[in-house]
Amino acid sequence: MIFFNWILYNDNDQVNYENRSLLERFTKPTMNYNQGKSFVRGNFNNLIIPSTHIPGINIYNFCNSNGGIIYPSDFFGNKFEKDPKAFIKHFYTKTAEEFCNKINKGHAHFHRNHSSYKSSIKFRINLFFSLNKKTKEKVNILEKCLKTKIS
Repeated sequence: MIFFNWILYNDNDQVNYENRSLLERFTKPTMNYNQGKSFVRGNFNNLIIPSTHIPGINIYNFCNSNGGIIYPSDFFGNKFEKDPKAFIKHFYTKTAEEFCNKINKGHAHFHRNHSSYKSSIKFRINLFFSLNKKTKEKVNILEKCLKTKIS
């Protein structure tokens, strides 16, 4: 299994969707994130993949993108590599408009009726503003779309 860290990109001070590629619209990396995704070599018998972040329960050999052996403390993240040969550009928030649409679609880990769903929305909004500049326009878009008050 190869673990690739994410580099999170901010909204480049854009507020609404534009019909251009993500690479054109979002060019500013803002955070090296310890979470990532994994690629698993094939030909495994009984490979069990329990979630979007856990690569497989019965995998025992892990490396980072530089080929170094790693021992993840958990399957949600790993120490960010100093000079990775490869990483994933993660456009987590995009614009306020797109972010709100993403939240309204649901959550990868919680169903809307799950007890943690509401607190996950608060966490996601806080992450949005930790990655992006907080402006009145963005707050208004999120409040209107999510039907909630943002402090």
